Amino acid sequence: MNTPLYHNRNRSGSNIGVKLTSDDTNLAILTTKFIQIQWKQNLGIDIEVEPLPFAQRVKNMQENNFEAMIALWGADYNDPMTFLDMWVSDNESFNYMQYNSKAYDDLVKAADKEVDLAKRSELLVDAEKQLMADMPMAPLYYRTRTFVKRTSIHGLIMPSMSKEWELKWVSIH
Repeated sequence: MNTPLYHNRNRSGSNIGVKLTSDDTNLAILTTKFIQIQWKQNLGIDIEVEPLPFAQRVKNMQENNFEAMIALWGADYNDPMTFLDMWVSDNESFNYMQYNSKAYDDLVKAADKEVDLAKRSELLVDAEKQLMADMPMAPLYYRTRTFVKRTSIHGLIMPSMSKEWELKWVSIH
């Protein structure tokens, strides 16, 4: 018999549930169903899945109308700060979970001002360690895309962040 790591009952003995909100895309629904099954099977926690259209999910997120949420973020530029500055305490644009850590804030703000790249990198690593130790959010996966390219196409750049491809230097031979 599986013994749950977390007893999913309140003092009255009834089940405690968590509502997990996500987008209503196929991938989001598959992800939430996977999490629902795994949490029940391994932790004994019941999850109610709430798939919503993107605009409604964002509205709920901005209004802090959620218990737990699956949301996506892709890098806008090639720097760790594209992810890390989102979670500073005073970032009302993205810190929807209202994470508040002076230690984390100090590290990110120091890294933002640091001109020595090695010191900046160390500050960013320490900030990420702090974030993961506090665990206000949990990265689940990185999205990837697979492309097929003809051998006659040269100069095509497929950056790992931002736009999908850069056509400026493409030539066909």
